[in-house]
Amino acid sequence: NGLYSDKILNNDSKRIYFSSNENLNISSAEELIYASSDISIVLYPNHSINYRLTAFSSGKLASSSRAGLPIIVSDFNEFNYLFSLFKFGLTSNVDSISNCLNDISKSYETFRSMSFSAYTNIYKFQKYHSSLKSFFNL
Repeated sequence: NGLYSDKILNNDSKRIYFSSNENLNISSAEELIYASSDISIVLYPNHSINYRLTAFSSGKLASSSRAGLPIIVSDFNEFNYLFSLFKFGLTSNVDSISNCLNDISKSYETFRSMSFSAYTNIYKFQKYHSSLKSFFNL
């Protein structure tokens, strides 16, 4: 029931089609999908430390927070730390997702607001632009 849900149609073949006369590239298609969602569930496997260290660099979390989505992620210490600083989601394992959904639904607008804030404070490139320019002597 998101802002752009009228642009996405789901049929019986379990495929998603965009009902738009505009040409969509992958970035704009992704933006429509996130904007049409109410929540984001990103469950990384625990195959290596690389999956656990994605907390502050995850493209999925960045895209989700840019759209203001509350997020449920794998229950790793790194994500617990991220959410202790910026309370825009919860950590979970597969068996307790329904509990997290209940908790988020009770405070949805707070999670949504914190998600927008997390995007601005963590993932938005402009925050780092001047530091990078300085680093590269541009």
